[in-house]
Amino acid sequence: MDWLTDRRQTHYWSSVKLDLYGLDSHCEHVPKKPWAPPGLIKPPRAQRVPDIILLRRQASDADP
Repeated sequence: MDWLTDRRQTHYWSSVKLDLYGLDSHCEHVPKKPWAPPGLIKPPRAQRVPDIILLRRQASDADP
């Protein structure tokens, strides 16, 4: 599983997620056993910046 952790450092999360789906499918269908996710990798957390409108800008946008 180290290759999956290393891949997260060098690739976008979406491609790592596809690798996890492939691993899930392989482990479920080849050995015919339920797959327990390893829990090694979590998606990156994105911080959202709130939309703040300044009063000066809002007043200037309202003027014709």
